[in-house]
Parts: sequence; structure tokens; C-alpha cells
Amino acid sequence: MEPITVKYKVLDSRAKTPAYATPGSAAADLCAVLDEPLTVQPMQRVLVPTGLAIELPGAHAVALVYARSGLSIKHGLCMANGVGVVDSDYRGELKVPMVNLGAEAYTIQPGERVAQLCIAPVYTAAFVQALLMCPSRPSAVVDADALHALAMHPEALSSLRACDVLTPHPGEAATLLHTTPALVQADRFAALAGLRRLAPSVWILKGAGTLIGTEGQPVTIAPYAEPNLAVGGSGDVLSGCLGTLMAQTAAHPSEGCESSSFLAACMGVHLHARAGRLLREAFPQRGNSATDIAEMLPRARIREAAGDGA
Repeated sequence: MEPITVKYKVLDSRAKTPAYATPGSAAADLCAVLDEPLTVQPMQRVLVPTGLAIELPGAHAVALVYARSGLSIKHGLCMANGVGVVDSDYRGELKVPMVNLGAEAYTIQPGERVAQLCIAPVYTAAFVQALLMCPSRPSAVVDADALHALAMHPEALSSLRACDVLTPHPGEAATLLHTTPALVQADRFAALAGLRRLAPSVWILKGAGTLIGTEGQPVTIAPYAEPNLAVGGSGDVLSGCLGTLMAQTAAHPSEGCESSSFLAACMGVHLHARAGRLLREAFPQRGNSATDIAEMLPRARIREAAGDGA
């Protein structure tokens, strides 16, 4: 099998290029980029930077991050999320979420091999089509690889319903519209109109000033640009929030499902942005993870219910 090309960018001069230990290795080693040794206490979670960013060749490929056998068996140092999934459109730094499941503290040294990066093919379209075509399925939130699957198999778009919510960022929108992210960003309203022509669902065009549009409703602008939301996994948190709100509105319907989904989309985008704002206020000197966003959502909803702030 011919090797595929994975471009990478060095974000820190101390970073080491992913390397296969032997010709038969299935995964390449990822090494820690640290200013000093990092001690991980039992049951503590840490995010270990690698100083690298990668560009996969397309939506047909995914990068999977696994724990190293020696670290996990000897010291209990494992991936905090089981397996890390790096989507084809992710361009941020590769950071390894780790947890110490051992009984003793373990110290990670600068330059130490901490995880393994495996490049694998992606097969999603058939599953997405089968799911969308289920006659009794509930309203769906369509994000990430499912959007790429729709782009590769546009016939599946006909299975989308008015009560479904799709959440592309500019890169995913460009894939669906067969254009470039730069052109999407140049006229976001035109891009949203193009997306709405693909399916009569609720569309959320993510980014600074998120746009929400669907048939029979005015285009809604979320007037937020929260830098704390610009982290890997942030969109997954938004999707989970949307799914929860859609389930709640479905359990207590007051309008048609398309109106309920539109309201859930507006509220989900607002709460997600508000969580980002609360994180910015709480941690002005450091960044945050997607987990921090998820943990801030309940506080954002409490503040919203109390009418506290914008």
C-alpha cells in the first residue's frame, strides 16, 4: 500500500517529528514539549502539548491518538479520553489528554514519548444515510464527519428534515458548497443561503458572528466572538448542548418541530457563547479545554435563567 502524505507544522522548535520506531510499526510516536518535567499525580488529568499541528489529506482520513503500552501497563498513564480523534479539518496543536490511573505519581520528561499517532481511513457515509433514512428517527444534530459524508454523498441530503440541525464551520460549509473557506467567510450570508438550498433544515454556520437560518424564520445572528471557544472539541460540546435542548423541547412541544429545533439552535448557540464568555472572565490568563466549556454550560444556563447579563 502506498503511504499517504500527512503535512505537519512545527509550532515549537523543541517539537519532534512523529516517527515510526520500526518498519512494522502501525503508529508513530508523539513526544512531549514541556518547559520542565511534569509530575502527574494518581487520578490527575493533564494536557500534554506536542508542539505539532498536522494536515490530513482529506475527509477520508483520520488521525487516532493511542496510549503507549509501556506507560499504561507499567505506570498507569493512559489517554484520558480512551482514544484521541483528530478530524481531517482540525489544524490546531496536537495535545495529548492523559490521566494517571496508577497508584503512584509519574513524571513526564521533556521530549519523552507519551502517545502514538495512527493514520486510518474513514468510512462514514453508509451509516449516516441509513440513520437519516430511518422512518421513526427523532430530530438529528449533524456535525463533523457526518457533514463530510453528506458532501461526498449528496443524495443523502434528501433524507434531512425540517427539524434537523446541521452545524458546519466555514471549512465544512466550503466542502458542502464545493467552494473554499475564504469564499464562505467573504460572504457568510450568501454561504448560509447556499446551505439552506441543500436541505430544508436548521443550519448553523459557526464562527465569529454565528448565523442561524431555516425556512420561515429570519436569519439570526449571534453577536459573539469568544476566543475561549476556539479549541478542539468545542463544536462537539455545542452539538451535545443542541441535542439536549432539542430533546427537552420535543418532550414539551408547544410548536411544530421545525420551530422547536430553530429555538433550540438559537438557545444552544447563545449558551455556548455565554459559557465561553464566562471562561474568559474566570481564566483571563490561561486557555481552556472543551471539557471546561461543557462544565461551564450549567452556570451559563443558570445565569441566563436569572436574567443576569447579556
